[in-house]
Amino acid sequence: MLEIKYANKKKEVFSEWSELTIKEFHGLYQIMHRYEDVDLDGDTSQKLLFMRDYVSYLLKEPIEYVDLMNPKDVEQLVAGTQNLLTDFKHKELRRFTFEGETYFFPTNNMRASTFGEFIETSALDTSTKFLENGKFDVVAEQMARICKRADELEVYLEEEVVKERAEKFLNLPMDIVWEFCFFLLRQQSVLARIFQTYGEEQQEVLNPKEQEKS
Repeated sequence: MLEIKYANKKKEVFSEWSELTIKEFHGLYQIMHRYEDVDLDGDTSQKLLFMRDYVSYLLKEPIEYVDLMNPKDVEQLVAGTQNLLTDFKHKELRRFTFEGETYFFPTNNMRASTFGEFIETSALDTSTKFLENGKFDVVAEQMARICKRADELEVYLEEEVVKERAEKFLNLPMDIVWEFCFFLLRQQSVLARIFQTYGEEQQEVLNPKEQEKS
């Protein structure tokens, strides 16, 4: 954590992804998304409004309080935290521990999974679309649905369990969420290859039959 001093106050803000939760990042993303069509380098007034909203959320201080802060402190805080979020080195995790419990990502390529788990992979494409649109709160629900404890790997989770876990997963640190994102991308690639291979095998089976008809 970084200790920030401003207006005779001290507050800690995140210094790396593991110190930022889904819920917190979702809030920051919504602010950045609000200004994504604005030329912040060319429009000074809009840039100031963006920094005010960003710092207000980051420090959990009202807008009126941020208006009284030193402009240099505001600008340095925005630049400093955004620079920390420009890079993420993933470790290709297959599991994660949260609040004392270990959860596993779905089985690689799903070949060893139950049919119910295979159906759950329909959530993979949905999750990726949510990520592209910045809906990280929905990703918490998708993680709650397909990331399971060891005693749940062959169980189709009840909706009540998913709902309760999704609420808890809103406090997952963003480094774990990014690992999940990388997993989704890898899994989609694997599934695409599986379906392509299956299609080719089916075509090979059909071709001899078609030749017999002719």
